[in-house]
Amino acid sequence: MKNHSINRAVVVTASSKGIGKAVAKSFAAKGDRVMLFGRNEDTLKLASNEIEVETGYPVLYTVGNMSNSHDIKLLFENCVQHFSTVDVLFLNTGRPLRGRFLTFNDNDWQEAFEETFLSYIRIIRNFLPLMQKHSNGFIIANLSAAIFAMEDAKGYYFSNTFRSAFAQFIKEMQCDLLMNNISINGIAPRNMRENEKGSRIYSLEDYTRLVQSICIQKDTPVSGSIFPVGVSF
Repeated sequence: MKNHSINRAVVVTASSKGIGKAVAKSFAAKGDRVMLFGRNEDTLKLASNEIEVETGYPVLYTVGNMSNSHDIKLLFENCVQHFSTVDVLFLNTGRPLRGRFLTFNDNDWQEAFEETFLSYIRIIRNFLPLMQKHSNGFIIANLSAAIFAMEDAKGYYFSNTFRSAFAQFIKEMQCDLLMNNISINGIAPRNMRENEKGSRIYSLEDYTRLVQSICIQKDTPVSGSIFPVGVSF
């Protein structure tokens, strides 16, 4: 059954499965126009079809690599063609390699930097002028709970280094965006693993509810914040 249509234009990267797919579904369920982005066309097509069946709304997709600037440009062009604007930009990418420090070479570090940090920068740089033109929008980046909880940090040199750096970028960027009524925030989820009592620390529904709460239109939107998920203080 279809809900009342909000009709926002939403881009969700790395969205063929997991958190990205769940976030895309949560927007489609509200009647938003959604563009998926990922490397594998088969899994993207499957995710698009599944979301449409479950929500009643069609979902588009673009095939591409987060580390490829030409693919990001193609994503932007497809969004302009189909949506003409973008209201919500949800940035997500797969978890990079995990291992011991001395096992990584310069190429490993460069590849992780481009996928985990520079890809987010490139996407924002492509879409921001369009969002500024309409003086409205929400940018949300999926990060890592290791920013808050170091017990999740073992071996995740790339993920924790570059996602922590992007958290600082968010704090720096917020002032430049608020003059155009655009907010930028991060969500730092812990691994969705079972705890010692045999239950999950949080659910995908918990995550998507947080995303939707951030994207509520306000005169003065929350910006420059990092929201932990599944982290105890």
